This record gives sequence, C-alpha cells and structure tokens, in this order.
Amino acid sequence: MGSAMVFSRRDFLKTGGAAGALALSSPTAIWAAASARRDFVIKIGRREIGASTVSLRRQGSSIVADVSANLDISILGLLNFSYDLQARETWQGGRLQNLEATTNNDGSAEFANASATNGGVQVNGSRYSGLVPGNPATSSFFAADFLTRPVWISTQDGRPLNIRAGNAGPMTLETAAGPTNVTRYTVRGDMEIDLFYTERGEWVGSQRSLAGQRVSFLARPGAGSLMSVWLG
Repeated sequence: MGSAMVFSRRDFLKTGGAAGALALSSPTAIWAAASARRDFVIKIGRREIGASTVSLRRQGSSIVADVSANLDISILGLLNFSYDLQARETWQGGRLQNLEATTNNDGSAEFANASATNGGVQVNGSRYSGLVPGNPATSSFFAADFLTRPVWISTQDGRPLNIRAGNAGPMTLETAAGPTNVTRYTVRGDMEIDLFYTERGEWVGSQRSLAGQRVSFLARPGAGSLMSVWLG
C-alpha cells in the first residue's frame, strides 16, 4: 500500500524475532491532533499508476485508521491490471482491536477481518484464518513502531507476514512533495520492501522491485501529521 498492499497478478505486488537491533529514532515531541490525512502517488518507474490515502482520527481512547489504495496499469492503451483496497483499522494503546478490509485484486475478491483476543488477534481472511499471537502490526506502514514488530497482518488477505527490519541509514527521498530527508528501513522476509520515515517518524514513502522495475509510494504535498494522532 506500499500502503497495505499485497498485490499480485499471481504475485504482482506482494506485501501485505523482533528487530531488536533496529535503531528507530525517537520521534520529536508533537502536539496531539484529532485527525490527519496523508496522500500518496503510486508510480512504476516514472509513470503514475494510482493513488493511496491514509487517514487517522481519534475516537475516544481509540484511533481509527482508514486506508485506501487503487491503481490501474495499462499496456498499449489496454487495461492490464487493476487493484483496489479499502481497509479500516481500530487501535487502542498501540494494539490492533479490529480490522475490516476488502480488496478487488484484478477481479479476485479478497478480504481480511480481525479482532483482538486475550491471546493476540483472531483473523478471518481470504488466505488465512486463525490466531495471530502477541501484538502484531498490519501491512499499512503508517506507524514507524510497526518496524519493531516481527509479525504484520496482511490487510489484503489476512496472512501473518513474518518480517525483519533493518536501519539502512539516512538519505534524501524525492517525494511528490519534493526532496525529503528520511531514514530508509529495509523490510525482508514474507514481505520485501523499503520504507522511508522522517526524523519525526512520519511515513513518506516506500519502494520495491517488481519484474525489474521500481514501484514507489511517494507522499504528496500538504500531508498532515499522522504521528501527531498516533502518539497523541
């Protein structure tokens, strides 16, 4: 999905121990906000193919995250691949309480539903049903502390994704909002993707390789501070 996404035409885009050695910068203190939204452009190489949005809002003691991603890839003017994901996640105290997500994966209907239990998160998805123990993250990427969690739940199909994340150091990322100073984190395992976060812990982009081409999610200008909601 990028944000929340485990695309595939078969395996078109596949996303969606704790990394103890991961050195995450402590986000700068941020005023709590009631809501925030961040929009992304999706590109394959230099060509724009879609868009994604992450919105967070506080609802009592909970945080509700709405995530969407949609793209269309055409070759010679003909639609070759389409993808649309819509997900809603509810979090409390940094723990996933509820997930409802549907995906149209090039005509195939997929889903992921989940709810918190005493032992972890109970998942009912199109490719996995069962208990995911502990405190898993999701494949939505919006919170930098997800990188310290060894299991992410795919919002596309409910699969538990075993990952390991490493700090690859600072760099300048050319986002849709212009050059941005970020830290690059490499995610490997059941998902292979590079994620980019600012010093404040804001997610501003992702990159992965697909059939020798680079697929990128890049933040658009005017983004709100998701971390001001998440940490508030």
